Amino acid sequence: MRRTASAAVTALLVAGLLTVPASAAQARKGDRTPPRLKVTSYSMQDNRLTVAVAASDASGVRAVSLLVRGKIVATDTTAPYQLSADLSAYPGEVKWKVRAIDRRGNDRVSEERKSRVKPRPDRNRPRPAPSVSPSVSPTVTPTVSPTVSPTGTAEPEPTETVEPQPTGTVEPQPTETD
Repeated sequence: MRRTASAAVTALLVAGLLTVPASAAQARKGDRTPPRLKVTSYSMQDNRLTVAVAASDASGVRAVSLLVRGKIVATDTTAPYQLSADLSAYPGEVKWKVRAIDRRGNDRVSEERKSRVKPRPDRNRPRPAPSVSPSVSPTVTPTVSPTVSPTGTAEPEPTETVEPQPTGTVEPQPTETD
């Protein structure tokens, strides 16, 4: 006969049979009722799913978890239960459930729900090389400055005529007046 002890259960192993003390079996036998569970609201914003849950049980609720594709992605152990998870890793249609576990190990799982996750660009994926445009040499285009043209008509200015004299002095010529 060999006795084996653990923190939670003392068991007696006789001829390969495991015997559990009656007190442990009665504790489990006494409460087989799963916790009450209700998803009160949920929303999806920027690929983040947020779920509000109401859960209760006579023995107390140990934890409420959010399961996405069968995997736990968020857990809350304190009421009011609020679960939130970034679902960017699950692009497309995502199926999710909520699970509540009471202090006796009984659990209840909500009905399956669906949400849509928008794919995000992969930041690690190599980006295409930028396209190179052929280089263009600059073209010189002469510019013409505007020319100024007079507006109106100009009158000739009067001039004085001087006749050359044979010897060095110039004398004014008398002009006739009418």
